Amino acid sequence: HIIQNSNHTTLIDAGSRGNLDIGSRVLVPKLRSLGVSTINTLIITHADLDHLAGIIDVMQSYPIQKIVIAPQTMGHTTPPLEAVLREALLHQIQIVCGVVGWVEHKESLCFSIISPTQTDEYYSSNASSIVLLLKTHGRSVLFTGDIDERGITKIMNSRLGTIDVVELPHHGQWSEEAQRCIHTLLPRVVIQSTNISRYKKDRWTIPRDTVRFVTAIDGDITTTISAEGVLTVTGSNHPATMAPCVFTNRVSPLSQQ
Repeated sequence: HIIQNSNHTTLIDAGSRGNLDIGSRVLVPKLRSLGVSTINTLIITHADLDHLAGIIDVMQSYPIQKIVIAPQTMGHTTPPLEAVLREALLHQIQIVCGVVGWVEHKESLCFSIISPTQTDEYYSSNASSIVLLLKTHGRSVLFTGDIDERGITKIMNSRLGTIDVVELPHHGQWSEEAQRCIHTLLPRVVIQSTNISRYKKDRWTIPRDTVRFVTAIDGDITTTISAEGVLTVTGSNHPATMAPCVFTNRVSPLSQQ
């Protein structure tokens, strides 16, 4: 997710499991087309390759002021995350603890972490995903990372208020808890980042007044919230799929994982 407000840019994760060159082939060109010069905040929700594979290419192309990451993730690193952290050290990027209580205000934007807490026990990489709430101009967007059923239940028990846009947990992997969460929150829009094979196995029942966008069929998804609070969501109609990557002149530091 690329989030822009005036001159401030936040990036939430950057990866793919099947296309390890997604950073150089997709993310960096997209950031250039958006006129990004600096990434102020990079939030790494958890340590899996499909959320990390493009980060090193982004680091080598753009200055990043800080990385926000949960202590549970830092305490249970994976080889892809270790490669990212080594690159961050080379670029002298500040690492910030990302737990409940972390809040960042950028003009009209307010980011806050609603999971995990500092003391949450580590169960798995997915379970420790950072869940981020964005509020701006009277609207709210919930980024759920790859949280598991336990984390989804925790969200439902939180007092979040009205949520306008929800990223479906774990790329839209269906579960009774996730289904119940969507029918409890009743967002105006749900966004699902997934491939066509998972979409073909779809089991979701979407509330009548909720619109769903899926990258496998809608392509790049753009959400715009105006200063008046008008919410607009569009798809590029070019599904975000790529041919298998081939490294010719270099080997990705993540390609062996």
